[in-house]
Amino acid sequence: MQHPENIAHQIEQKVRPFARADSHFHLDFSRFIPGFHGDEEAASRFAKHPAYQRSHRVFITPDNSLIPIRQSLLEEGRDIVLPTYGLHDGFIIISAATIPMGHERFASWLDGAQHFGRSVSLEELWQRGAFDLIVAGAAAVDRAGRRFGMGSHYLDIEWESLPKRDW
Repeated sequence: MQHPENIAHQIEQKVRPFARADSHFHLDFSRFIPGFHGDEEAASRFAKHPAYQRSHRVFITPDNSLIPIRQSLLEEGRDIVLPTYGLHDGFIIISAATIPMGHERFASWLDGAQHFGRSVSLEELWQRGAFDLIVAGAAAVDRAGRRFGMGSHYLDIEWESLPKRDW
């Protein structure tokens, strides 16, 4: 069995030609999930999925690869909840109604989300109820559905913090 660091290095080398550099972290994949060439087309295809179409309460991670999805949700008038980078400032909610028309792209970026969003407590998240859709980015996903990302287990922590539906 290969050592996880070797696997991470192999994945990074395969992702690098398609990744978009981050303005803060360039291509340091240990610090962020990159956007990629084709992410707008992927977002457009995802927007046709029934789970996306019927969602009203959306939790979405702040990964660069999800900027086009966050933008679409905001343009469609849906509010979104996302964790701040590294959970340093907890969770924020971005109300689509408070974003001036034409600023949805900026609001979908991490800096814009901080500007247009407001902090939301865990208590308020729980009062609002469970989410219809949870969207998380990854640098890569294998055929078994295991995701490769930053390795800090942020999604695990976020998931445990969120209200769940009783299915």
